[in-house]
Amino acid sequence: MNLAIVFALGAMMAGSLSDFTYKGAATQGIRPSTFLFYQTVTFLATLSVIALATGQFSKFSTPALVYGPLLGVVNYFGILLFLMSLKEGKASVHAAIFRLSFVLTTVLALVVLNESVTFLKVAGVILAAAGILSLADVGGLRQGFSERRRPLLYLLGATLAFGDEVRSSRRVPS
Repeated sequence: MNLAIVFALGAMMAGSLSDFTYKGAATQGIRPSTFLFYQTVTFLATLSVIALATGQFSKFSTPALVYGPLLGVVNYFGILLFLMSLKEGKASVHAAIFRLSFVLTTVLALVVLNESVTFLKVAGVILAAAGILSLADVGGLRQGFSERRRPLLYLLGATLAFGDEVRSSRRVPS
């Protein structure tokens, strides 16, 4: 199996554990901004230790300094909106819709980065979007803003923030 696929599967498992933890925090009444603050502090401390141990601080590049903070802001608001949506929404629905961002990322990669379009990619995007959207009452959004629909609006913002990352990272060398 390709090592990149192994990494992607690991990221998928970590993402699902994160979503489960986010819902647990929301259920306990932790404010999304407070939870995100502690998550960020822990992330920064962990990253700093790893960067120091591996000598990665000396390898910062201009693209990393330009795009890193930009994506940090986008990710912050994406996760904050997702946490706000979980406060009142079901994890089984909201986590799936939030992860619909990969469909948006795929479409943007095909359009913006000019990646090859194949029948299987198009079919996969359509099936993935249909499967995820079947979990939610997205038709309820047509009825306008209300207290019941607010979590779905937060979720839409979070999904768009995460899916839009590919456009922000367009010229970052791999």
